[in-house]
Amino acid sequence: GTAAMSSTSSRMSPRWMIASATAGTLATWVVYRTSRQERALDNLRARVEDLAGELRKTRELVEALKGSVRAAASRGPRVSTAMISASGSFESAMGADMDGMSMHTGYMAGSAASLVAASAAEDGAAGGSASTTQNGGSSRAAAPSPWQQADALFDASEHERTIDHLGGMDERPEDDAERLWRLARALHGMAGVAGRAGHKGDQKHLIETALARVQRAMELDPRNFAARKWAGIVVSEASGLEGTKASIQQSFVVRAHFEAAVDLNPRDPTSRHLLGLWHYEVASISWATAKVAAALFSTPPSSTYDEALRHLLAAEEIQPGFYKKNQLLIAKALVRKGNTDEACRWLDAAAALPVLNADDEAAHAEVLLEQRRALSQRRR
Repeated sequence: GTAAMSSTSSRMSPRWMIASATAGTLATWVVYRTSRQERALDNLRARVEDLAGELRKTRELVEALKGSVRAAASRGPRVSTAMISASGSFESAMGADMDGMSMHTGYMAGSAASLVAASAAEDGAAGGSASTTQNGGSSRAAAPSPWQQADALFDASEHERTIDHLGGMDERPEDDAERLWRLARALHGMAGVAGRAGHKGDQKHLIETALARVQRAMELDPRNFAARKWAGIVVSEASGLEGTKASIQQSFVVRAHFEAAVDLNPRDPTSRHLLGLWHYEVASISWATAKVAAALFSTPPSSTYDEALRHLLAAEEIQPGFYKKNQLLIAKALVRKGNTDEACRWLDAAAALPVLNADDEAAHAEVLLEQRRALSQRRR
């Protein structure tokens, strides 16, 4: 009997072993599938949270853009009162194709893209005039100087009225640098209006006239920092209208003007910003543009984000929070360097600055967009 049971057990053992192994494999497979599904659900939950965060940021961006549209509509044709369009470097002027290849445009692409604050240092000295009080007494009341009046008209985007106030766009035998660089600034503003309206011929003529006036201003007063700053802006704009090759060829001239403006007035934050912008855009140039530059120069324009940051941060030290786009550009340079955490701190600082004009509104919308990108990058 015992032998029979042993024989039966011996015969059944392989089957039992196969069944046992199969059951074990099945159990392992079930555990594996369950674990995979749980991981997939965790990933799905994380993705849903990411999408929810992106959706919130998108809504904020849409609301910011709606605010820009409403504010612009309420202002009518008026543009920024504190910032003036300018290129800043050859890369920003490139919007056309070359040899069928689309050119990468810089941070502030197009013919009207950067800033120049209407800084107090650019204003003429305030004059005073004697006035009589209602009681018959005499008091000294500060009255705006002719230059300050021109600056106020320009800040209100009254470019034609600015030119009329300055006595027309023609040169005079008794001209001085203060009138001429302001005239060039107003002509540059009119050129921007003409360009946006599609009047390219008028735009080109106005920029050429502005260039002639600012060059004369530098001849009359080589140490006028505002003349040098606006020379850089107008040269950049003029070369941008000529195309990629001219923009690259004039890039060193543009940089030299901005560097001279910084040297002549180290306390002007806008000159520092423009120089930082030049270095940022050169550091960001596309492969195609770099090839063109290499073909034109034995030593083509080159720079780094570290050099751009040096000037942008210096501008911030001179006048903290003077321009929302300066802090935005600092953040973008830090992102290019891979320092996302520091970039986020600058984006938060830029977002906290007040929105005072259309230029700030556009910058604020871009700040929100960059914050959304940074958040998405952090969660990857």
